[in-house]
Amino acid sequence: MIEVLTELGRRMSNYELRITNYDGVAARNIARDMLSRELLTAWLADYPGLPVAKPRNVFIIMAGNIPFVGMHDLVCVLVAGHRAIVKPSSRDRKNMEWVVAQLLAIDPHTPVSIAHGECAPDAVIAMGSDATIAAIAASHARIPTLLRGNRSSLAVLTGRETTAELEGLADDVLMYSGLGCRSVSLVWMPRGYDFGSLVEVLRRREGTLPETWRGSFRQTRALMQMTAAPHIDTGAALLTKSRDFAQSPGTLNYTFYDTPTEITEWLKEHNEQIQCVATNHSSLITDHSRATRLGQAQHPGLTDYPDGCDTMQFLKTI
Repeated sequence: MIEVLTELGRRMSNYELRITNYDGVAARNIARDMLSRELLTAWLADYPGLPVAKPRNVFIIMAGNIPFVGMHDLVCVLVAGHRAIVKPSSRDRKNMEWVVAQLLAIDPHTPVSIAHGECAPDAVIAMGSDATIAAIAASHARIPTLLRGNRSSLAVLTGRETTAELEGLADDVLMYSGLGCRSVSLVWMPRGYDFGSLVEVLRRREGTLPETWRGSFRQTRALMQMTAAPHIDTGAALLTKSRDFAQSPGTLNYTFYDTPTEITEWLKEHNEQIQCVATNHSSLITDHSRATRLGQAQHPGLTDYPDGCDTMQFLKTI
């Protein structure tokens, strides 16, 4: 299967089908960060006993908020030795149909198919809104499930970040129009933080953003101006002071900290809401299990399991 996935990675690095502005970007990121022989071999070394002796039918219900969002689950199912039945979101269906077609073209015996109608799986992996996940849990209560609902991501700054590091943060915030669990929507800053460099970096992105983000930005800006709500207008994102995750594309919330302990306690209290934490100073977050560097939030690797739940261990036990 490593050979098949490596060839898929080569094809994804040259992906030409375009459904959204970010399809090619997502495909190349996956090819580089997941689908090389070296990465796959090193990753699988931590899971002896695979592939499984008795393959199961694993139903993968994918979200569609960003391109190829279900690829990690598909790779996990295939390398574990199970059969993957893929149900893509309507918004990402063409991308995932292309992936399945490529896998079967590389090796017609690849155990993968697109779901058509009802199926009776042995296990389910699903991602989606909390309401969707609750419905899936109820309808598949008698079989093993790995279910993932809404989560959000944040960044932690020291105030000493370079321009290049702030450019990485801008990618973490703005890529995929702010959609997806790994998009940063809250930034922790030291009290007294100088916003100048961050505002400058974001302002340079103003003319590069897709219409989906610009539309939300304009709508939110108009509302804030009408209500005189405090905010910082960067031209690319509206910075608003709040310790909650921003709820709409076009906005980026920020909050201040006085000591690292304050951040650590907040992370523990909100752990079930967090997908990843982007920072270049891990000492500020006491080695959070889902930490990543600035600019890497949208580049998950094979070991970056959503919600911190090891998909491979789940697949070994079904």
